[in-house]
Amino acid sequence: MSTLTAYVEWDQDTGLYAGVVRYKDVRGIHTDGFTTEELQKNLIEVSELYREEQILPSCESPLKICQKQVEIADITCLPNNLDFYSMNKILLQLHFNQVRQKGSHVFYRHPDGKITTIVHGDAPFTNSLNVRATKVQGRFLSRPLVREILRDIDFTLEQFQKELGIN
Repeated sequence: MSTLTAYVEWDQDTGLYAGVVRYKDVRGIHTDGFTTEELQKNLIEVSELYREEQILPSCESPLKICQKQVEIADITCLPNNLDFYSMNKILLQLHFNQVRQKGSHVFYRHPDGKITTIVHGDAPFTNSLNVRATKVQGRFLSRPLVREILRDIDFTLEQFQKELGIN
């Protein structure tokens, strides 16, 4: 039985840890959390979602978490105030369908087969230090998570900025 490995990045702007599971050519197995414990719980949840969708084999074992050092330059051009509703709106405009939700994760599929997952903005959180996010507006998505979603949907930064109305 092989181990799924999750690579973890810290997003200083949102105060979130982002985790990405790499398994063969499968995309979309990613999430974030305010603590490493919350991140691990979310990674297990999103992995289970992909197993239930029969994208991951059911025989795969639980996750091994690895810290990943990244250069911040590759994500600083992404917005740090993007929430679930904004990303959801973009995906729906691009003809992605909300297939289902498991816990706080919403699974999307495009007619051409592309898939991705977004952490729902109204999922409860407990980080009292993150004063920018409120329960009313939901919390912001971490920049590493936004980067992974763009990779999943084969979207360039320029296309994304155009969808957001950023010049």
